[in-house]
Amino acid sequence: MNPIPTRSPRIVPVAFAVLMTFATLCPRLRADAYPPRPLPDEDRQTLNEYLGNNVVGEALVPPPLPHGIYNLIPFRDALSWHMLITSGKAQGTQQSGSARLLDRVNGVPAFRLDLGDDRNVLYGQLDPNGNILCYASQDNQEGVISRFSPPQPIFLADVPPGQTRDVLSNLSVADLSDPDVQTHSGSLDIQYTYLGAYRLQVPAGTFDAVLIKTTLTGKVGPANIQDTIYRFYAKTVGPVAVVETDDISALFVYHERTRTGKVLQEITSK
Repeated sequence: MNPIPTRSPRIVPVAFAVLMTFATLCPRLRADAYPPRPLPDEDRQTLNEYLGNNVVGEALVPPPLPHGIYNLIPFRDALSWHMLITSGKAQGTQQSGSARLLDRVNGVPAFRLDLGDDRNVLYGQLDPNGNILCYASQDNQEGVISRFSPPQPIFLADVPPGQTRDVLSNLSVADLSDPDVQTHSGSLDIQYTYLGAYRLQVPAGTFDAVLIKTTLTGKVGPANIQDTIYRFYAKTVGPVAVVETDDISALFVYHERTRTGKVLQEITSK
């Protein structure tokens, strides 16, 4: 009978040493998995144009966001803020925006997002995964409502820095005086990109913020759509800088395109 082979005692410490080295490296590898991502020249040029040259600073290590907005904001009830308008028709003035959760029978949190321009209000859902999804946009000045199916992403969970999620959304527009009658329709190719994290200097202070870029391309009624929205979010604070189109519904219906830059002037509640 052949003897049962035995493992050389020298292999054990070698294997142990390899495992310990790997364990030591793992946290470092995880920490360095998403290095700072300098802004592409085109994006930086746009942000400088609408926010100002000294607002967006150095690139930072972007945090993973596996739980979406919950990784940044303990969104329980309501959030409000004051924004200084840095470009556009209302440059130099102040807007007060707010986000509020709405009670619903099905238990899925709904939200109402007032952009603070006395015009545009977004409605949608905040799901358990931390995704903020916009189902409808109401323009109180033009008196129209735009509906997205599937919804337009405002904030998505588990998108790695530098990566893009594509959503093809059908869109219908109706008059608020007769919301069941569709006046325009079309589709949008929505590209949601987590660009990275950056240090921002705004009137309310210095913030480390993640940057979400949303690009809309498509055709709705008579309008060909090509628009890009930038939103910076800071932990526990919410939005700290935004570049967006003023007249969302007018963009869809008439192809009016007036862009506005906003920076956080004061946090009013959180």
